[in-house]
Amino acid sequence: MILSYEDIEHISAAVLEDFERTIPSNLICTRGVPVETLATTYLGMIVKYARLSNGVIGVTAYDDVECIITEGGVTRIFSLKRNDILLDISLAQPSENAAAVHCRRFTLAHECAHQILFQLESQEVKSACRSRYESGKAYSLRALKFREDWNEWQANALGASMLMPKERLSAAAQKLCRGHVLTDYAGRLTARDKLILEHLCHIFNVSMTAMRIRLKNLNLLVNKQFSEFCDPSEVCA
Repeated sequence: MILSYEDIEHISAAVLEDFERTIPSNLICTRGVPVETLATTYLGMIVKYARLSNGVIGVTAYDDVECIITEGGVTRIFSLKRNDILLDISLAQPSENAAAVHCRRFTLAHECAHQILFQLESQEVKSACRSRYESGKAYSLRALKFREDWNEWQANALGASMLMPKERLSAAAQKLCRGHVLTDYAGRLTARDKLILEHLCHIFNVSMTAMRIRLKNLNLLVNKQFSEFCDPSEVCA
């Protein structure tokens, strides 16, 4: 199933509207979409932890499968059920470190997005995806990710859309910018724009990188050449 960005925005809006009908109103007002509740209460997924490897920090599966995890030269087999999300142990504990919080939130949203997109597929496609798993075979994390990430860009887009809903983000950006156009000068920002983006990141509880990509996709952040900025001393990284 190949979706457009418009399709993904519609899916995200529908999921969040339905999800928010199922949770207390005070959770809706908390900082950022409560992605943990979305994953466990709304989608019924179980979040598990292990010390992952090969640069993988999160994975899910569309069917019950065994995965191979190697730690300190010791290899073990981990059972992953079709309703599981497996995260690296580094994301297990609540953290005061904003980067760790943002990484956990986006990883959860990304894995939730995989499962949501999978449920929208036809029965024929679901069966074909599940047939990719060979019975009795254990997969490395990389091999497992390869089987699940055939729609990786769509999962990234849907995960970002759920964490930073289009209408809410547009309204917040408009309120903060007051007619000012956010501009990215070849990867750099003016001091004013950096402060605005940092505030948006605080509101939605996401990283600066995730926010910049989302704003660009929504045409709320424009690109210009660095040479177009008249006073480089005012530009922040």
